[in-house]
Order: sequence, then structure tokens, then C-alpha cells
Amino acid sequence: MRWLCDYRMHWWQIGLLKIAVLAFGILAGAYFYRFFLGGPGILILLWCLFLIPAIYLVLILPKLRA
Repeated sequence: MRWLCDYRMHWWQIGLLKIAVLAFGILAGAYFYRFFLGGPGILILLWCLFLIPAIYLVLILPKLRA
């Protein structure tokens, strides 16, 4: 799988990527806002999809520095 190889990017390229992802998230939220009002099940799923990787990164990043 060639798309899983390492990439070397400059800081400004990562900044552009972050801006693009943020803009996509805002656009998706504005377009599909009624989908998220459908019930608590979807919101719980989204919180889990956010919290599990976030907790993993918070626990793993200090170990990667050493």
C-alpha cells in the first residue's frame, strides 16, 4: 500500500491541511445540521469517535518524546 508511506511536509503545508479540514468540518456541520438533531445516539457516537483517539494521543504523546 503505497499511500501508507511516510511523507515529509513543511509547517505551512500542515497549516494549510488543518485549515482545509476545519473548513470541511464547518461546511459539513452547516449542511447536515438536521442530521445531528436526529437524536442522542448520533451525538454519543460522535463524542466517542472524538474522545477515544484524543485520550489515546494524550496518553501516548509523552512516551514518544522520551
